[in-house]
Amino acid sequence: MNDRPGIPQRSRETVDPVVLLAYARVLLLALAAGLAMAYAASSAWPVRYAATARVMLPQGVLQGSRILKLEHSAGDPQAAVAAVDEQLQPYLRQNARLVDAPGAMVVRPNLEGNLAIGGSAGLLLGAAWLAVRRQRRRSLRPLRPHALHKLCAQLLEHWFTAERRLLAIMSARPGEGRSGLAAQLAVAFAALGEKTLLIDGDFRAPHLHRAFHLPNVHGLGDLLENGRVSLACAADIQMFAALAGGALVVSARESAEAQALRGLHAAFQRCGAQLVATVARED
Repeated sequence: MNDRPGIPQRSRETVDPVVLLAYARVLLLALAAGLAMAYAASSAWPVRYAATARVMLPQGVLQGSRILKLEHSAGDPQAAVAAVDEQLQPYLRQNARLVDAPGAMVVRPNLEGNLAIGGSAGLLLGAAWLAVRRQRRRSLRPLRPHALHKLCAQLLEHWFTAERRLLAIMSARPGEGRSGLAAQLAVAFAALGEKTLLIDGDFRAPHLHRAFHLPNVHGLGDLLENGRVSLACAADIQMFAALAGGALVVSARESAEAQALRGLHAAFQRCGAQLVATVARED
């Protein structure tokens, strides 16, 4: 029996569908926030008026085009026109010919462009926030063997009794490592000589079976649905068995996992094993 239990690593990283849904929700919220801010900024932009006029200058005054455009913007159309007319008078006194008389028009923000910029900025910020959160979660490392053995000893001394053999591992959000911790504890208990049964109680996204390369068949969900169940054993771990999640599909608002574990607790009491179970969070 090994004194330092190891946790089988999955061959490739898998993403919980619930996590994908949460990521999509964050990106949609970021997109909506960016669009809302762009629309609000465009609507709150102060109204401006641009006045323009064009004159044709006499020959020899300017090189190139003789057409000169004069323009000025202001919050009042009459003020904008008056400013252009004031710029126009010196040229008229030099015998310049008026091409377009001064006129004012409203200058509005480019709503389509602002929405595109706001939406893109929102998506980029949302993606950056998700990337930072994911990187922080990836930085979490398994417990060191010494700390793991110490935790198991404390649980055996203060938590497990003849009447209480179930340890439920829960988390508030997906991706916080409840499955990894449950697998570590189960293997560590088995390495200490304790008969241990690891139960995957997350019906929404069961994946503990992947950590030990076991099939997700005849699991906890199948037991609740049709009474068919089978315990899987990892070939290199003694005193250890796992009960996969199975194929039962439940609503995110239901609490069938907790009810199932309460019922199974009494049923598995007779086997004398320590039960380590993961339970999906309440949404």
